[in-house]
Amino acid sequence: MKEIDTYFLTIGKTELLSLRNWVRTQNPATDRQAEFLEIVKDAVNSINYNFKIAMIEPHLKNGKIAYGMNEEISFLLAEEWFEKAKAFSNLGKWTSGLATLEELFVYYSLLINAGMADLESLCDDSSVVGNYVDSMSSTGELLKTGENFEFYDYGFGNTKKLVMDGKDFVLVGGDFTDSGADIPITSVSPAPTNVILENAVGVLVVREELILTKEREREFEM
Repeated sequence: MKEIDTYFLTIGKTELLSLRNWVRTQNPATDRQAEFLEIVKDAVNSINYNFKIAMIEPHLKNGKIAYGMNEEISFLLAEEWFEKAKAFSNLGKWTSGLATLEELFVYYSLLINAGMADLESLCDDSSVVGNYVDSMSSTGELLKTGENFEFYDYGFGNTKKLVMDGKDFVLVGGDFTDSGADIPITSVSPAPTNVILENAVGVLVVREELILTKEREREFEM
Protein backbone atom coordinates (compact mmCIF):
# COMPACT_ATOMS: atom_id res chain seq x y z
CA MET A 1 0.00 0.00 0.00
CA LYS A 2 1.69 3.18 -1.24
CA GLU A 3 0.63 5.43 1.64
CA ILE A 4 2.13 3.09 4.24
CA ASP A 5 5.37 2.63 2.31
CA THR A 6 5.79 6.36 1.69
CA TYR A 7 4.32 8.23 4.62
CA PHE A 8 4.84 5.91 7.61
CA LEU A 9 7.95 5.12 9.64
CA THR A 10 8.43 1.54 10.88
CA ILE A 11 9.47 1.25 14.52
CA GLY A 12 10.51 -2.05 16.05
CA LYS A 13 12.93 -3.74 18.40
CA THR A 14 16.06 -1.94 17.14
CA GLU A 15 14.53 1.51 17.52
CA LEU A 16 13.05 0.72 20.94
CA LEU A 17 16.41 -0.62 22.15
CA SER A 18 18.18 2.55 21.05
CA LEU A 19 15.63 4.66 22.90
CA ARG A 20 15.87 2.55 26.04
CA ASN A 21 19.58 3.29 26.16
CA TRP A 22 19.03 6.95 25.24
CA VAL A 23 16.37 7.72 27.81
CA ARG A 24 18.61 6.41 30.62
CA THR A 25 21.21 9.06 29.80
CA GLN A 26 18.86 12.05 29.73
CA ASN A 27 18.87 14.64 32.49
CA PRO A 28 15.69 16.72 32.18
CA ALA A 29 16.15 20.43 32.77
CA THR A 30 12.44 21.22 33.21
CA ASP A 31 9.28 19.57 34.50
CA ARG A 32 7.92 19.33 30.96
CA GLN A 33 11.02 17.46 29.82
CA ALA A 34 10.77 15.11 32.81
CA GLU A 35 7.11 14.32 32.02
CA PHE A 36 7.93 13.60 28.39
CA LEU A 37 10.87 11.34 29.28
CA GLU A 38 8.81 9.43 31.83
CA ILE A 39 6.25 8.57 29.15
CA VAL A 40 9.02 7.50 26.76
CA LYS A 41 10.62 5.37 29.48
CA ASP A 42 7.32 3.58 30.12
CA ALA A 43 6.78 3.15 26.38
CA VAL A 44 10.11 1.50 25.56
CA ASN A 45 9.60 -0.92 28.43
CA SER A 46 6.02 -1.84 27.52
CA ILE A 47 5.77 -1.83 23.72
CA ASN A 48 6.56 -5.32 22.42
CA TYR A 49 5.32 -5.11 18.85
CA ASN A 50 6.36 -3.49 15.59
CA PHE A 51 4.37 -0.52 14.35
CA LYS A 52 4.32 1.97 11.51
CA ILE A 53 3.40 5.57 12.40
CA ALA A 54 2.29 8.33 10.03
CA MET A 55 4.85 11.08 9.50
CA ILE A 56 2.56 13.68 7.93
CA GLU A 57 -1.03 14.75 8.42
CA PRO A 58 -3.85 12.95 6.58
CA HIS A 59 -6.79 14.20 4.56
CA LEU A 60 -10.09 12.59 3.60
CA LYS A 61 -10.51 11.16 0.10
CA ASN A 62 -13.93 9.75 -0.71
CA GLY A 63 -14.63 9.67 3.00
CA LYS A 64 -11.51 7.64 3.81
CA ILE A 65 -8.20 8.67 5.36
CA ALA A 66 -5.49 9.14 2.75
CA TYR A 67 -2.06 10.72 2.38
CA GLY A 68 -0.52 12.67 -0.44
CA MET A 69 0.55 16.05 -1.62
CA ASN A 70 -1.42 19.30 -1.62
CA GLU A 71 -4.72 17.95 -0.32
CA GLU A 72 -6.97 19.92 2.02
CA ILE A 73 -6.95 18.74 5.63
CA SER A 74 -10.37 17.55 6.85
CA PHE A 75 -11.67 17.65 10.41
CA LEU A 76 -13.83 15.15 12.26
CA LEU A 77 -15.17 14.26 15.68
CA ALA A 78 -12.71 12.30 17.84
CA GLU A 79 -14.83 9.16 17.52
CA GLU A 80 -14.93 9.59 13.73
CA TRP A 81 -11.12 9.75 13.58
CA PHE A 82 -11.05 6.61 15.75
CA GLU A 83 -13.40 4.68 13.44
CA LYS A 84 -11.75 5.84 10.22
CA ALA A 85 -8.32 4.97 11.63
CA LYS A 86 -9.47 1.41 12.33
CA ALA A 87 -10.83 1.14 8.78
CA PHE A 88 -7.69 2.61 7.17
CA SER A 89 -5.87 -0.66 6.58
CA ASN A 90 -5.95 -4.37 7.23
CA LEU A 91 -2.86 -5.99 5.77
CA GLY A 92 -2.93 -9.54 7.09
CA LYS A 93 -1.23 -9.43 10.49
CA TRP A 94 -1.01 -5.61 10.34
CA THR A 95 -4.03 -3.63 11.57
CA SER A 96 -4.55 0.12 11.78
CA GLY A 97 -5.82 2.47 14.48
CA LEU A 98 -5.24 5.75 16.24
CA ALA A 99 -1.76 6.08 17.73
CA THR A 100 -1.29 6.02 21.46
CA LEU A 101 0.45 8.81 23.34
CA GLU A 102 3.35 6.45 23.99
CA GLU A 103 3.74 5.57 20.31
CA LEU A 104 3.72 9.24 19.30
CA PHE A 105 6.31 10.16 21.94
CA VAL A 106 8.52 7.25 20.87
CA TYR A 107 8.41 8.69 17.35
CA TYR A 108 9.26 12.18 18.62
CA SER A 109 12.20 10.71 20.57
CA LEU A 110 13.53 9.10 17.41
CA LEU A 111 13.40 12.53 15.76
CA ILE A 112 15.52 13.89 18.60
CA ASN A 113 18.01 11.07 18.05
CA ALA A 114 18.08 11.88 14.33
CA GLY A 115 18.90 15.51 15.04
CA MET A 116 15.52 16.84 13.84
CA ALA A 117 14.72 18.42 17.21
CA ASP A 118 15.82 18.46 20.83
CA LEU A 119 14.13 18.14 24.21
CA GLU A 120 13.82 21.89 24.65
CA SER A 121 12.16 22.48 21.28
CA LEU A 122 9.70 19.64 21.83
CA CYS A 123 8.88 20.17 25.49
CA ASP A 124 9.48 23.81 26.36
CA ASP A 125 9.44 26.08 23.31
CA SER A 126 8.30 24.67 19.98
CA SER A 127 8.35 27.95 18.09
CA VAL A 128 11.11 26.70 15.78
CA VAL A 129 9.30 23.50 14.74
CA GLY A 130 5.83 22.71 13.46
CA ASN A 131 3.81 25.52 11.97
CA TYR A 132 3.04 27.74 14.96
CA VAL A 133 2.41 31.40 14.22
CA ASP A 134 5.85 32.22 15.63
CA SER A 135 7.73 29.43 13.90
CA MET A 136 10.09 29.96 10.99
CA SER A 137 7.79 27.89 8.75
CA SER A 138 4.52 29.57 9.66
CA THR A 139 2.21 30.82 6.95
CA GLY A 140 -0.49 31.88 9.41
CA GLU A 141 -2.92 29.40 7.90
CA LEU A 142 -3.45 25.66 7.79
CA LEU A 143 -1.19 23.88 5.35
CA LYS A 144 -2.36 21.27 2.91
CA THR A 145 -1.20 17.79 3.76
CA GLY A 146 2.26 16.87 2.50
CA GLU A 147 3.42 20.40 1.80
CA ASN A 148 7.13 20.44 2.45
CA PHE A 149 7.62 23.47 4.67
CA GLU A 150 10.43 23.56 7.22
CA PHE A 151 9.96 20.60 9.64
CA TYR A 152 6.46 19.84 8.36
CA ASP A 153 7.34 16.53 6.73
CA TYR A 154 8.72 15.14 9.99
CA GLY A 155 5.22 14.93 11.41
CA PHE A 156 5.21 18.02 13.61
CA GLY A 157 2.72 19.54 11.20
CA ASN A 158 0.43 22.44 11.91
CA THR A 159 -2.46 20.94 13.86
CA LYS A 160 -3.08 19.36 17.22
CA LYS A 161 -2.57 15.60 17.14
CA LEU A 162 -5.39 13.30 18.29
CA VAL A 163 -4.15 10.11 19.98
CA MET A 164 -5.29 7.65 22.64
CA ASP A 165 -4.15 7.67 26.26
CA GLY A 166 -5.59 4.47 27.65
CA LYS A 167 -9.29 4.64 26.72
CA ASP A 168 -9.30 8.43 26.53
CA PHE A 169 -8.86 10.73 23.57
CA VAL A 170 -6.17 13.35 24.08
CA LEU A 171 -4.80 16.20 21.98
CA VAL A 172 -1.06 16.72 21.74
CA GLY A 173 0.59 20.00 20.83
CA GLY A 174 -0.70 23.28 19.56
CA ASP A 175 -1.99 24.46 16.21
CA PHE A 176 -1.34 27.27 13.79
CA THR A 177 -3.04 29.84 16.06
CA ASP A 178 -0.91 29.01 19.12
CA SER A 179 2.51 30.18 20.21
CA GLY A 180 5.00 27.33 20.44
CA ALA A 181 6.53 29.05 23.45
CA ASP A 182 3.24 28.67 25.34
CA ILE A 183 1.94 25.37 23.99
CA PRO A 184 4.82 23.09 22.96
CA ILE A 185 4.34 20.16 20.62
CA THR A 186 4.41 17.61 23.46
CA SER A 187 1.75 19.31 25.61
CA VAL A 188 -1.24 17.04 26.34
CA SER A 189 -4.86 18.00 26.97
CA PRO A 190 -8.21 16.13 26.99
CA ALA A 191 -9.96 15.97 23.62
CA PRO A 192 -13.63 16.99 23.36
CA THR A 193 -15.74 14.12 22.07
CA ASN A 194 -18.87 15.96 20.96
CA VAL A 195 -17.45 18.72 18.74
CA ILE A 196 -15.64 18.66 15.40
CA LEU A 197 -11.90 19.00 15.93
CA GLU A 198 -11.33 21.95 13.63
CA ASN A 199 -7.61 22.25 14.41
CA ALA A 200 -6.76 18.60 15.00
CA VAL A 201 -6.10 15.42 13.04
CA GLY A 202 -5.73 11.81 14.08
CA VAL A 203 -2.27 10.24 14.13
CA LEU A 204 -2.48 6.82 12.50
CA VAL A 205 -0.50 3.69 13.22
CA VAL A 206 -0.46 0.30 11.56
CA ARG A 207 0.50 -2.32 14.13
CA GLU A 208 1.78 -5.84 13.73
CA GLU A 209 -0.63 -8.27 15.37
CA LEU A 210 0.58 -8.96 18.90
CA ILE A 211 0.94 -12.67 19.62
CA LEU A 212 1.77 -13.28 23.25
CA THR A 213 4.21 -16.17 23.18
CA LYS A 214 7.38 -16.88 25.11
CA GLU A 215 9.36 -16.50 21.90
CA ARG A 216 7.76 -13.11 21.25
CA GLU A 217 8.47 -11.90 24.77
CA ARG A 218 12.12 -12.93 24.46
CA GLU A 219 12.39 -11.15 21.10
CA PHE A 220 11.53 -7.79 22.68
CA GLU A 221 13.48 -8.30 25.91
CA MET A 222 16.35 -5.83 25.97
